[in-house]
Amino acid sequence: MAHLSLGTAQFGNSYGETNATGVLDDDAIARMFAVARQEMVHYVDTAMAYGNALERISPHVDQFRVTSKVLGKSALGPQLEATLETLKVTKIHSLLIHDWSILMPHERTRAVAEIVTELRAGYIDFVGVSIYEENEAEAASKLFEQYGSQLHALQLPANPLD
Repeated sequence: MAHLSLGTAQFGNSYGETNATGVLDDDAIARMFAVARQEMVHYVDTAMAYGNALERISPHVDQFRVTSKVLGKSALGPQLEATLETLKVTKIHSLLIHDWSILMPHERTRAVAEIVTELRAGYIDFVGVSIYEENEAEAASKLFEQYGSQLHALQLPANPLD
C-alpha cells in the first residue's frame, strides 16, 4: 500500500525545478509539519544528501515514521548511525538504498548484505531501494531474498499530482 510522505529535500537544499523560494526557513518547516499532522500524514522522507534537512527536522520527527536513504557506494552502517544520531532516535521506519541504479553488481550485493544486517539488528523496520526502471525492482527483490529478507519499499521518480 502506498503512503503519502512529507518530503524534506527543500528543508536543506534549494531543490526542485520550480523552486522559487530556495531553502525553507524554520517557521515554514514547522508549519508544514503541523499541517502534515493535521492532515494525517504519518511519514516523512529524508536523506543525508538533503543538506542539513536531518538537523532541521529532528525536533519534529517524534510523531512521524521516517524513511531515509543511504548511498550504496559507501558503507551503510556509518550513514545509518549518523542519521539516527542527527535525528536523535534509535530506530527509523524505512531505509532505502538511494543510488541503486548506478551500483555495480558487487556493490549491490554488499549494500544489500549491509542493509539486511541493520534490519536484523533492529535499527530499521523496512528496507528498500530507489529505482528508475521497472526491471530494477525485480532484480532488487531477488537479491534481498538471497539475503533472507523481503524488499519492503520502492521509491520511484513519480508524482501522482503531475
